[in-house]
This record gives sequence, structure tokens and C-alpha cells, in this order.
Amino acid sequence: MMEGKNQDSEFASPVRRDIFLVIISFITVALIGMLVYMQLIRGSFYGQKSEAQGIKAMPREPVRGALYDRNGILLVGSQPGFSIMVTPREITPDAIARLATIIGEDTGYINERLRPYKGSFQQVKIWRDATPGMIGKIEEWHDRLPGVVYVFEGKRMYLTDARLSHVLGYTKEISEKQLEKDTTKYYTPGDAIGVAGVEGTYEDSLRGVKGYEFVAVNAYGQRVNSINSGRNDVDAKDGYSLTLGIDSKLQAYAEELMKGKRGAVVAVDPQNGDVLTMTSEPDYDLNNFNGRTPAKIYSALLDDPNKPLYNRATLTRYPPGSTFKMVSAAAALQEHIINDKFTYTCNGSFVYGDHVFHCDLKDGKSTRHGTLNVERAIQVSCDVFFYQLILKEGLDVWRKYALMFGFGQKTGIDIGEEGTGLIPTDEYFTKAYHTQSWPKGVLVSLGIGQGDMGVTPLQMAAYAATLGTGTWIEPHVVHSVYNNMTKDTEYIRPKTRVLPIDSSVWDIIRKGMYDVVNVPGGTAYPVRLPDIAICGKTGTAQNSHGNPHAWFIAYAPADHPKIAVAVLAENGGWGAEAAAPIASKMIEYYLTGRRHDAPAAPADSAKAAAPQSQLHADVVH
Repeated sequence: MMEGKNQDSEFASPVRRDIFLVIISFITVALIGMLVYMQLIRGSFYGQKSEAQGIKAMPREPVRGALYDRNGILLVGSQPGFSIMVTPREITPDAIARLATIIGEDTGYINERLRPYKGSFQQVKIWRDATPGMIGKIEEWHDRLPGVVYVFEGKRMYLTDARLSHVLGYTKEISEKQLEKDTTKYYTPGDAIGVAGVEGTYEDSLRGVKGYEFVAVNAYGQRVNSINSGRNDVDAKDGYSLTLGIDSKLQAYAEELMKGKRGAVVAVDPQNGDVLTMTSEPDYDLNNFNGRTPAKIYSALLDDPNKPLYNRATLTRYPPGSTFKMVSAAAALQEHIINDKFTYTCNGSFVYGDHVFHCDLKDGKSTRHGTLNVERAIQVSCDVFFYQLILKEGLDVWRKYALMFGFGQKTGIDIGEEGTGLIPTDEYFTKAYHTQSWPKGVLVSLGIGQGDMGVTPLQMAAYAATLGTGTWIEPHVVHSVYNNMTKDTEYIRPKTRVLPIDSSVWDIIRKGMYDVVNVPGGTAYPVRLPDIAICGKTGTAQNSHGNPHAWFIAYAPADHPKIAVAVLAENGGWGAEAAAPIASKMIEYYLTGRRHDAPAAPADSAKAAAPQSQLHADVVH
């Protein structure tokens, strides 16, 4: 029996051994297969997993909203670019040195940029508009630049011949003070923000909404892999598009006409307040502010004695000269101080107290206009008539109507920077002369738009439009805002006010302005057009520091205004010579498309187009 058991045991042992070997072989093959799968097939995936040390939200920058002109022409768009971002807590001194070499700066530049955020995990944008060479170096030195990443970020591109620098504004890097005031916490260090012009005023609409991509990062803070295959990412929402009231072709023409001069041109649509053109010369090239702006370029603009950064269209405060005479005329007529039959006699000068005020003094000679009513006084710009008229109506009445026409206050235009001008009060003169019995002779100068008063070209354009329609409309650059999320368009609704002036008063003033341009003897008769009835007024503002400043305001056509223009040529001399031709050419181009000097119109053809008694236009109330 014992022998049988031993034989069974000897038989069972090889079987168990074989089974054991099969199992071992199977396990070995399985392990080798798993190793092959993990190392060769999924090696890179698990390598990244092993490197990953955390999760980081990488910003996705939205595309800034585009700007179009009134005819659908793209003025400003965005083009692809890259920015370099650094996490202060993760970057090392060696990495700072390498990064400085890449961007062509010294380490002090980077350390200064990171100083306010030392030890923070807050990503800081230290270089905008990075070149392909910079991005290539960051990729090449990936493992030696802990805390350094690059992100996509669009930059502005300008697609029109019109420079529009003071209208559009520009974007620049947000300052520390602006970051501190940002209660929305939208911005991060190094972000671009709109400055001045449309870019500044409509920043909230243009900037869009940031998105975020959640990624796994290694110990160096560098991206290893997406999280959850990107299903948790938040898409950026692009900024809204704006349509401006600007006519870019008219703007380019205005800039051409003002080239080499100092001054401003503003044209508006009298029916809705759209700014058709706003030119301030000299201006500057917005491409210098696209991306990084070298300090030397900005310093050169600041130091330029011609002040190209200064918006002469909205900030200049010069006396308007004779262009202001319609304010006195409207006040005196509406308050029944005079009527259309009332006359003064001009012998070339007016004496008030111990001072002689000359009429239309040119080359040392005064002009004698003889006996004339208010309509004729506007046509020939008789100073003597208006010297006496303002004394008859007084400061308070004159000021009341000046304010009614929008002077002495901001218009409210939607590009930010704007001055109020100056319309003096009794208190102003009391303070200036240190007595309540200030000399009333100062009123004489105010009667012809001189003395202690000042206006902006923008105010003058709105004034010209009001003269043509009877309604003051708040001028605005942006016509509408397109919300690309809701697909809705919001139209700008400007403030308006109908002036309480009788139609008979408007008829007198408008006929006088018509005669200025279209009837022989009018101060702007040389700039008349054969097929367009322009109503206008010249002005020459005396300047104690050099040649007079030339003004001209106008609207056209006379019976239903489609454009109103104000031109200021600093130190240009006489308004009829330096400013009126510019306005006439702009009106002709806008209404007909012609860009050339029109031939002189026969005298009788101008009269044939004279406005009728119902000259006032229908307006948007």
C-alpha cells in the first residue's frame, strides 16, 4: 500500500509542476504585454500623468470687438499674436535670466514687472506681441523655464487710410492703479485696456469675456495635458462690434485737407448727431500703439511742441469770432429786442467809452457797411452792428442763448476727453475785475465772439447743425452696438432738445447764413458751389500770440441739412481764406462724391437756389 502511494505522489508531482509553469508563463506574458502597452503604446500618456503635479486655469483671451464705419467698412480688427506670461511663485533666477535673453531685456526689467506680485501664483503678462522667434525659444528651452508660458492674444490692426487717432483711441497695458480700481477682477497684470476715444469709452463692450482652459501642469508650472479632455474648459466670448457714424472716406479727405496745418475739423449729421468726421491736426499713428509701444516713441509724442496727442477738436478753447453772431441775433430777435426791420448804421467803427472798436479791420483799414438790418449784418459780418446789439440785449440774455446752443458745457460726446469752453457770467467778470462794477465795454467784444469766452470745434459743429434744424442733438461717434451673443443691435439714442425759437427767427438767421455763401458780398462767396446751397458763417478770432485763428461753420443743403461742419485753422488768418475752402470741399465731397475745386457759380444761379420761407428742416426729436 505504501508503494502505491509513493507511485501516485511521483505521478502527481510532474503534473503540478507543469500546471505551475503554465501559470507562471501566462503571468509573465501578461506582464510583458502590459509593459509593452504602457511603455510603447501609452507611454507618452502615462509619462505626462507622472509629470503632472497640479491643475492650472490658462486664460483664453477673447477677440476684441471690431469697429466699422457708417458704410460697413472695417476700420479696426484684430490679428493673432502671442503674449508671454510668468507665474512669480514658480520662476527661478536662472529662468529669469534665460527669459531676459529671449525678449532682449535685462533681468531688472522682468524683476520689476514681477515685484508687485512676488511669491504669488497670479500669472503676470510680462511681454505682449511676442515674436515667433521668442515663442520658438520658449519651446526649445521648455524644461529650463519654470513658470513661463505663452498664450494667444489678438492685437489691433488698422485697415483704413483714415488715421482717426483721436476718435478711435488705442489699447495699452493696464496700470497698477487701474488694477486696484478694477472691482470686477476681470483684468490680470499685463492685460491690454482701452485708452481714450472709442476704445476707452466702450471698453466694457469691446473687451469680451475671458475663457479658461484647465490643464495639468508639472512641477515647473508648465502644461502637461488637458483635464478631462477639455470638457471643463470655458470658451471665451468675443467682444461686441461697433458701427460708428464716421464716414471713413470723408475722414481721410479731411485729414488730407488739414495736412501740415494745426487745427480741427468736425462734421456731424444734423438729423441724428452722428459724427461724420473728427480731425485734429497734427495727429499720430495708431500703429505705434499696436502691441508694445517703445518708450522713446511715446516720449517723442509727449515732447512734440505741436502736441499731436492733444485733441484739438474737443479740448481747444478759442474765441469763435464772428461765427458766434447768430447767437446774439437769435437772442435779440426771439426776445423781441429787435425785429427784421431794425437797422444800425456802420461807419467803420464804434466808440464806447474811451475805446474805438473797428469794423472788419483788415490791412489797417475799417469797412463801412452803411445802414443794414440783422440779415445783412450776418451776410457781410458787420462788427459794428453786433457791438451795439449785445449792449442792447445785455450779458444775461446773451448768455442764456449761448447755453441754449450748447456752449459753456460739455456736449457729452462718447470719446471721453472734452472741454467745456467758457461762457462768462456776471460773477466771472466781478472776480476778474475785483469789482461788481466791472466795465461794460467787455460786452462789446463778446458781441463779435471775442474777449473772455471760448468754444471747441465740436461745440461749433453741433451749433452749426442746430442752426440748420432748430434742434440741438448730442453728438456721438458710435451709431450702434452689435451683441454677438444675443445677435441684437442696440442703437445709440442721443439727448436732444428743441430750441424755443420761432420759425420766423430761424428764417431770418438762415437767410443771412445763406447769403454769406451764395450772394455777392457774402464773406464766403468765393467758396459757393454751383449745385449745393450752403449756409455758413466765417470767423476770425484775434490772437495776441500770433496770426488770428480762422473759423468757418456751415450746413448743407440749405433746405434739408445732411451735413454740418466746423473748421478751425489755428493761426490760419482770415476764416474766409483758411477755413471756408476746407468746409466747402468736404461738403461737396460728402454730398456728391466730387473731390476737386468746384468752378465759380454764376451769381444768378446761386440766387435761384435760395431757401424759401419754410427753410427749417424736419429733424429727429
